[in-house]
Amino acid sequence: MSSLQSEKESVSFAESFQVKSKSIGESIEKYLAGTHPEVLLTLNESWGHSGPRETNQYGFVAENEKSRRWNKWYLRHAFGEKPRSLIAMLWFASKEHGANPKEWVMELYGRERLESFKKLAELLAQEFHVKIHLRLQSEHPRNSFSGNGSSYYTDD
Repeated sequence: MSSLQSEKESVSFAESFQVKSKSIGESIEKYLAGTHPEVLLTLNESWGHSGPRETNQYGFVAENEKSRRWNKWYLRHAFGEKPRSLIAMLWFASKEHGANPKEWVMELYGRERLESFKKLAELLAQEFHVKIHLRLQSEHPRNSFSGNGSSYYTDD
């Protein structure tokens, strides 16, 4: 074995998971564009669209048309935003949620989107060679809005 060959075998390369998370976000947005264009990809539970980024989790939010009239008025005037509902969270690495880079956890808020997000989980699991545990956290989406760097939840 030549010394050059020996040196090649002693060097390995891997992307950090946060770098890989950007391509995961791109796959998610492609799926959402074709199935749920009303759903936005966020970095956390907040409603602002952030798109694919380097992160340990993604949130999924959608405009909440069922929000109470006063809630819509308040959010539009106080924060300049429409009320949104938290639909799901996808955790890539979180001890608290039981996720790691090989076994992700998708928490779903609202049974009505279970089948669609199950299909998304199946596509991601196949594309990125991971296991994904889908967990229904509540029967209905959570109303979410942000202000001053914090996320808040309300129930209608």
